[in-house]
Amino acid sequence: MIELVKLTKRYRSTVAVDAISAVVPAGSVTGLLGPNGAGKSTTLRMIVGLDRPSSGQALVDGRTHAERVTPLREVGAVLESGSANPGRRALDHLLWLAYSNRIPRSRAREVAELCGIGSVVRRRAGRLSLGMRQRLGLAAALLGDPPVLLLDEPSNGLDPEGISWLRGFIRELGAQGRTILISSHLIAEIAEIADHVLVIRRGALLADCPAGRLPLMAGLNPAIRVRSDQVGLLAGVLTAHGAVVEQGAEATILISGLDRSAVAAVASSAGAILTELTEVTPSLEQAYLALTAPALEDAGQLGQAAQKVSAP
Repeated sequence: MIELVKLTKRYRSTVAVDAISAVVPAGSVTGLLGPNGAGKSTTLRMIVGLDRPSSGQALVDGRTHAERVTPLREVGAVLESGSANPGRRALDHLLWLAYSNRIPRSRAREVAELCGIGSVVRRRAGRLSLGMRQRLGLAAALLGDPPVLLLDEPSNGLDPEGISWLRGFIRELGAQGRTILISSHLIAEIAEIADHVLVIRRGALLADCPAGRLPLMAGLNPAIRVRSDQVGLLAGVLTAHGAVVEQGAEATILISGLDRSAVAAVASSAGAILTELTEVTPSLEQAYLALTAPALEDAGQLGQAAQKVSAP
């Protein structure tokens, strides 16, 4: 597992990561979410030793990255698409990394094919498209067949087909039991693949919980979607019973403040016929936006939100 213990990074007067303590469960696909500048990339860089913590620790299976002799066999990382020497051929980049970590040469070709760049490995890295450079970075991360992967915005530069491929590929890697920590600004993509999430804002941890639990932690309750030819009548009756009613698509309303059984009972007493009565769970994106809303910080509620969301 990955463990962050009061992990802190300061740049003079700026606190990029502020005493984060969290555990990425072993064998999970965990989304690291936060606005630009939240500290996501800095956190990942500290895990692999590219940035030194000002205080605290970043551990993988109880050890820091500096303690590893062959790091690519234990932790693979995709942090920057331009990390390969632009003048070096893609295959040579993989061969050099394999040699430095005592990995068989044959593995270089194997991961290139696995990541869909087998046909371009003879090209120089600087002449590859951004999407292909992302795939080259992923191939490099997989060279040692590591049980832990760190991916920083891996879908950058990928077209829709490439994003779809990446989503399926990460699912497959996760199904193999690997521990994957992935940061992304595409919340909908994280929702498709992550079973755990960490949310940070301005270096502070706001949430560390299963992905499905984030809406509840953010204070967002499920809504009830009702379809009926009598939505006008229903809206008035439900409002009188204390519900909050919003107009949805044609002949539908969204109701909060009452559960399904209560809505059904009110509709029955009003003589309204329902053609749909569905519970609608808030999305991961809605929960993320609620947690990272600037109003939280402006009102001095950031710490309160973190305590609330991290509660069991």
